[in-house]
Amino acid sequence: MFARCNIPIAVAHAAVLVATFVSAAFAGPKDGVRAPESRLIVTEIPAGAEVDSELLPLGSRIVVRAGADSVSRAVLTPDFSSAGRSDVSFDGKRILFVGRRKPGDPQAVWEMGIDGSSPRLVTTGPRHCISAVYLSTIYTIDSAKPALQIAVCGRTRPGDPPDMYTCRLDGSRLRRITFAPGGAFDPLALGDGRLLFGDGKSSLFTVNTDGTDVFIFAKSAGIPTMACETREREVVFVELRNRLVAVSSARSLTTRRVVAEAGDGAFLSPTVLADGRLLVSYRSDDDATFGVCLVGQSREVVFDSPDWHEVFAKPVRPRSVPAGRSSSVRDGRKSGVLYCLDAYLTGTTRADATGDRRIARVRVMCATVSSGGTVADPLGTVLGEIPVESDGSFALEVPARMPLRLLTLNGQGDVLREMQSWLWVMPNENRGCIGCHEDRELTPTNRFVRALRTPPRRVGLDTESRNAEP
Repeated sequence: MFARCNIPIAVAHAAVLVATFVSAAFAGPKDGVRAPESRLIVTEIPAGAEVDSELLPLGSRIVVRAGADSVSRAVLTPDFSSAGRSDVSFDGKRILFVGRRKPGDPQAVWEMGIDGSSPRLVTTGPRHCISAVYLSTIYTIDSAKPALQIAVCGRTRPGDPPDMYTCRLDGSRLRRITFAPGGAFDPLALGDGRLLFGDGKSSLFTVNTDGTDVFIFAKSAGIPTMACETREREVVFVELRNRLVAVSSARSLTTRRVVAEAGDGAFLSPTVLADGRLLVSYRSDDDATFGVCLVGQSREVVFDSPDWHEVFAKPVRPRSVPAGRSSSVRDGRKSGVLYCLDAYLTGTTRADATGDRRIARVRVMCATVSSGGTVADPLGTVLGEIPVESDGSFALEVPARMPLRLLTLNGQGDVLREMQSWLWVMPNENRGCIGCHEDRELTPTNRFVRALRTPPRRVGLDTESRNAEP
């Protein structure tokens, strides 16, 4: 039924709309006066359609809006059966989005000019693309120069959990960078160059754009979704659909404040304006449509059409390019290294290391994931065990791109501590931690631990899986 929603009208009037509105809406500042930030790129989903569907409903479209007047908008994707979830480039001149030309096409990643001109296909991989965002540059030893990337959230096969992939702007060098059994959702490029994503359960994680150094970022009272980062370096995300929560990017595990409550309503897709104000899509109940509001002492409606859900609003403006990253990942290698300086360090103190509390071994668990995305055993299966040094240190060489958890054991085999989330290493990655469940704001003691004086102990690797040069 959605095929009848306004698409023929948009096509018929596209030329007039673009000629009369877009030229004015995208005109640059004149006489040194900054253009008002009333231009927003918005995804419109037909009223009555499923807003949370990974496959955008037919009739979904990208529009540019100027102010609260519902007439002041132009459809930028008249030739697409569905399009949306857009991201604006750092220079404010291009739009990245997911869409389908025809209803039967796969949902792929596209890029076009900020005025809707020259849409081009970026990538169809993974098979089902859910969303995409612009990333900072990455530099590798075989690169002639740093290259801009994008991150793509998508599923390789139906039923699989979604994962994050990166590729260049021309679609080349597609690489999977997340390997969590439950998947990865809602990517956000942080100002420091890391990629933020949700686990679909109760946590937010960060990862470098080459897949290294995956790390828990924040815990949530419910499934955290659709984050943005403010000028004050706070990450604001939607919690339980009806609450906006902010955490500090620098102290994300120990700070938390509630920004706004939706009551019986719901929030979606917060974003930040140049002046620091927060926009969010909001609806009062399940029968209403989502409109765009300013968050403050009260919700000030910017625009809200009864015929459309208006979500994923993005201001049209240049913004700072996040810090670039270099990468030591070597795809020809098959393993990486995990090391811990002191497994007795928990919180800000060192745990008891005597009697039954003395750590004797560390056990490595791996996740076995079916083709349908389910974990055969939610706790994982044992990949191997190695002894822990007398000073509490250990170093492991483990298979790359495999979800892992670590447990510490005493001499009787009892579990002392265990990781509650999964991690992985990328090929050739060397990743370390100070302790087990340590305060993430600590710096390590300056000492040469015993585990680093010899080669790391190998777990889950046979002779044939030794690292090979690419």
